[in-house]
Amino acid sequence: MKMNLIRFSALFLSLLIVPVYLSQAQENPSPIDKEKQAKIEALHRVTDIDNLQKELEAEQNLLPKYYPEATADSIILLISTENVTQDSFGDIKILGELQNVGNADVSFVKITYTFKDASDDVLDTEYTYVYGSSKNTDTVVTDTILSPGEVGSFSLYTNVPNDLVTSMYYTISYENYDTYQMKSEIVLHGNIVKQPDYFGYLELLGELKNLRGAIGYFVKFVATVKNVKGQVIDVGYSYINGSTVELASGIITDTALSPIEIASFKVSTIAMYSNTGETSYKINWDEGDVADTQPFSNSGDDQRVKPGQNVSLDGTGSYDPNGATLSYLWTQLSGPIVSLSNLQSATPTFTAPSVPTTLIFELSVTNEVGVSSKDSITIFVANDTILPSLLLLLD
Repeated sequence: MKMNLIRFSALFLSLLIVPVYLSQAQENPSPIDKEKQAKIEALHRVTDIDNLQKELEAEQNLLPKYYPEATADSIILLISTENVTQDSFGDIKILGELQNVGNADVSFVKITYTFKDASDDVLDTEYTYVYGSSKNTDTVVTDTILSPGEVGSFSLYTNVPNDLVTSMYYTISYENYDTYQMKSEIVLHGNIVKQPDYFGYLELLGELKNLRGAIGYFVKFVATVKNVKGQVIDVGYSYINGSTVELASGIITDTALSPIEIASFKVSTIAMYSNTGETSYKINWDEGDVADTQPFSNSGDDQRVKPGQNVSLDGTGSYDPNGATLSYLWTQLSGPIVSLSNLQSATPTFTAPSVPTTLIFELSVTNEVGVSSKDSITIFVANDTILPSLLLLLD
């Protein structure tokens, strides 16, 4: 199968969409060696699809040398050479990676390809967004954000028949909205298990944990799979087997993860296990739209302490489903009166009475709209430090 595939350098095209940098390049054009430029132009006339990947890699090595270093706040580059292939229907499929080499976050990072036929007429344009990190913008949570230095993958499935295309080019676009960290923090818990499935394709299994802040929902694990040559050969994802929550929009989803909760995932890919090399991943989720506005109060586990011991209470496990700021109020319900260091702190301290006794404290947390919840903790003051429940087990 043959096609003449005209390619542009990732660096050159990314400069085209950064006006600040483009104007600098026009004012101070960089000299281009004629002999090497001739080699680049020759590469644009490649017709042998079997040698295409090698020729594209050669072009990638030549072009970046002839343009000044990027200086704008946000420059997005196509790194390495994208993997241009076709699906089972004969339509073009493109996989690759983009990198933010600027010094500011960019959002809604998008790559658009234009395909032409032998008459130089446009057959179609197709685009896809990058698999980036999840952050808040001024108006919405999006997982299309790349921070400075961050790399994100993309996979573009088209309806463009491969045998009709004689040339193609791409553009990269993005927005410069202000971005804010998510209130929840969802991370990998333990290791990722990589194994072949029944048909020999790579699958990845593991667990995610929400460390703090708010309920995350639509939680998904995105895996970028490369072959042994370093080319992206698949981008697959899976939502977690999480808890069920109702959103303010009325949608019910079982992909939620509350603080301190753990849930599993399983990603199936179309990459042969025997041909896989490096695998990277992103964890994406949404937050801030849970219908239940009741905060969750967590006063911590019961404690057994010695007389006169310094005791710390811990309410940091409390959270609001949508990440709203909480206020704290501790109240002593029973036992000899002790003096808490700060009744309105998430982590007050006190000195245990000098004789064995039992103390009970209640923690009330209230969110920004005035909705509250309560939880209690029991402190056993005794000469031994084994909780009564454990003593029963030992008996």
